[in-house]
Amino acid sequence: PALDDEFAKDVSEEIDTLEELKADLEKKIREEREKEARRAFEDALMEQVAAGITADVPDTMVERQAQQFLENFKSQIAQQGIPYDQYMQITGMSEAKLLEDAKEPALRQVRMDLAVAEIVKTENIEASDEDVEAEYERMSKQIGMDVELVKKYLLPETVRDQVCTSRAIAVVV
Repeated sequence: PALDDEFAKDVSEEIDTLEELKADLEKKIREEREKEARRAFEDALMEQVAAGITADVPDTMVERQAQQFLENFKSQIAQQGIPYDQYMQITGMSEAKLLEDAKEPALRQVRMDLAVAEIVKTENIEASDEDVEAEYERMSKQIGMDVELVKKYLLPETVRDQVCTSRAIAVVV
């Protein structure tokens, strides 16, 4: 189609001109890039915080996290329609090798979790029932799913932890 005002109207009900469409797209791209940059900054900052932990990290926590990473990986390849056993045969990988490869990222994740937990505790960060409800609403809008369906899949404790984690990261930032 020709890039004109008619095209812009066909793309969006709220937009009448090609210039408005371009401005809208530019705004959305800018917002997305700003979010990505903010996320990358927060991730790097929290990596530094986690690296500064002086406590010993129990091996069982790392092993449990590595196992969780493996379970998540199995789910991801299953969603792509690849049976786990078939993937292992094709790649020549062993489950022991996958778990070994997961140990370093698992250690980083456990250190991150411990750091966040300590920040939450030290800063007395809490999330009220209203905060949890607001987060359910935000998530439902973000993924375009009915809020009751989101509640069906995510326990309030999980959402409460997410809210507290976000607030802990905000404290660090």
